[in-house]
Parts: sequence; C-alpha cells; structure tokens
Amino acid sequence: MVVPERSERNEAAKMSDKDWLWSIKPLVTWLKWLGVNLSNRNQSNSCRYFTLYSIFVLLLSIVCQVLCLDYVVKNHKELSNTLVTENGLNSDAFAWNTVLDFANFAAHGLGCHIVLVSFFSGRWNLLVEAFQDLEPYLSEDFFVGIRRASVMGVCWIIIMQATLCFIIGSYHINNGSPFLVLCCVVVSALSQVHPITAVLLFVVVSYASSNAYQTILWDLAALKNQPMNKQHYDRLTSLKRYHVLVCETIDHINNCFGWILGISLLFHFVSIVTTSFYLFGNERERGTLLEYMELSFFISQILHVLLICYPPDLIQEKADAVMKELTQMKIEMREPHKSLASAFALQADNFFPEVTAVGFYPIGRKIIPQIMGTTLTYFIILYQFHSSEKQ
Repeated sequence: MVVPERSERNEAAKMSDKDWLWSIKPLVTWLKWLGVNLSNRNQSNSCRYFTLYSIFVLLLSIVCQVLCLDYVVKNHKELSNTLVTENGLNSDAFAWNTVLDFANFAAHGLGCHIVLVSFFSGRWNLLVEAFQDLEPYLSEDFFVGIRRASVMGVCWIIIMQATLCFIIGSYHINNGSPFLVLCCVVVSALSQVHPITAVLLFVVVSYASSNAYQTILWDLAALKNQPMNKQHYDRLTSLKRYHVLVCETIDHINNCFGWILGISLLFHFVSIVTTSFYLFGNERERGTLLEYMELSFFISQILHVLLICYPPDLIQEKADAVMKELTQMKIEMREPHKSLASAFALQADNFFPEVTAVGFYPIGRKIIPQIMGTTLTYFIILYQFHSSEKQ
C-alpha cells in the first residue's frame, strides 16, 4: 500500500461513507440505550433530556446494588446455603466468600458505570478524533470489518446476558430459593453489561491500532522494492508522520480505557478466586447443574482476562515488526534515505506502544501467570479456614 498525500487522502475520505464513526456506531448506540452518551454532545438537541435519563439509569443501578448488598450481608448464611449441595459444608468462610462475590460484582458494575458516565465521554471524543486522522490510510474493508465486529459484539452481549439470567433463574427457581435471592443474583448478572461493553470497545480500538501498525509494515515492505529517488524519500517521510498519528491513538487508548481495564482486571482476579473456592473448596455431587454453572463461569473469567490482555500484545507485536523492518532497511539504504530511516527507527523505539492500567502496570500476557499464582495463594488461605471449621 502506498501512503497517499494529504489532498488525495482528504478526497478519498469524502468519497466513502464508511468511516470510523460508522464502523463503531452499533456499540455506541447500544451504550446510549444503557445511559452512556459517546456522541458529540454539542450536536444533540436533546442533550438535557438524555442527561436526566443517564442520571436515572445510574441512580437506579446504585439503588439496586445497595439494596442487594444490604440483603446479602444480612442473610449471607441463607444465601450461601443455596450454593451448597447435601455433601457440602456451609462454613463461615464459604458464606463470606459468597458475600465477597456479590460485592465484587457490585463494585465492578458500578465502578465502570460511573467511569463511563463521568469523564469517559470527553476522552472518547479525543480518541475518535485520533482515529479519524487515520481514516484515509485505512481501507473500506477495514471499516466494514469493524462494523461487523461491533454488531456481533452487541448480539453477543444480549445473548450472553439473557442466557446467564435464564440459567441462574432456572436454577434458583428449581432449588426453591427465596425470591429476594433470585433478584440479587439477576441484578448482579445484569450489572456486568456496562463493563463488558466497555471492554469490547477497547478490543475494537486496539485492533484498529494494530491494523494501523500493520499498514505501516506493508508500506515499508513495498518501499524496499522501489528505487531510492525523491518519490521514495517523500513516501518514507509521509510514513514517518503517519507513525506519529498511530502512536497518538495508543496514548488516547490509555487515557480513555485505563481505569476500566484496571477495575475489570481486579474484578476478574477476585472472581477467579471466589469461583475456584466454589468449585474446589467444598464437597459436592459431580455432574450437577450448579457445578456446570460454576465451571462455565470460571472458564468465562479466564477468557475475559485473555480478551483484555491479547490486544495490547498484538499492538506491540506489530510495532516490533515495524522496528525490525526499519532496522533492516537502514542497512540497505544510502544517504539521505538512510538518515531518514534511522530517524524513523529512533522514533519507533522512543514511542514504542504500551497499554497500561492508569500507568500502574502494563497489560499483557505476562500478568496472567501472576494472576494465577496469586489466585492459588488466596484459594489455599480460604480452604484452610473452611477446613478448620469442618474439623
């Protein structure tokens, strides 16, 4: 792919109606139904009414979670007893593990919800502007793919949440659980809609950034077979400027999704601990619906951690490939192209992308073993408390 000049890029952008806003519109519209407005508020005549709707949804979520947690704390023994089979022991450790599980769900849902309705929108608009600068460099097929992924993401959220509510509702109804217990479980499940949608948005924009790095890689490979004349030099200069725009998207991704990623990873860590204790910390009959539910949830938590950690690694993989290509090109080039390639390689090294949780720690596959090791430690502690009560 040859990088077009600015006038050519602007003309191409005008000719196509498939752009960044079009590609992510399904997820943005879905969030709007959830009370989160990510569109340009200056263009909305009903902004005041939507603000009231957004506040109403947030207050409704807070009230439901507070009432559920109040009931869970006051009736934790009765609640945890619905998760114990005849062979199991409803110990204090098991009961408070259930309370921790509900509190973890509430903190995750409300934490991400508050972030989305407070400062996320302004930062999201900056991220959109950064990707709009990249539109001329990305093909129409790319935007169609993002659009398809957005639609599939919304469908996946709806199907997953509906299935989850149906399964846990059927279990508690068949088990004869109190009505308030059923309400608390359903509220906890529905509270995860906002965080899951935010994570899907993160995956989409991360994939877009990695695709932008891939575009640079393809262009560099094409330049290797071109004669080193003025046109070659101009194209390499244009790619260097384009690289700066791509790096800016990573900064905006960190600024936009940092808090959500940190909250979500903490939630999944605690969920893996509590679910591990449900599965392996208490004796139960094998092959029961309860065991299948908890095993499915345990696997889903691991998959969600992988979903968060994989996109940053993909971005770094593409960026590293760009650096290696530039290093090889320096060896084969002569002046003044060699100096430009050296400056390009230095720029790529200085602005190497890294996605972090608000700057506290980098996100990637390397944190997965740490999560698993810490999970095992806390599981052993919980199991020791449980076993001491059993003895």
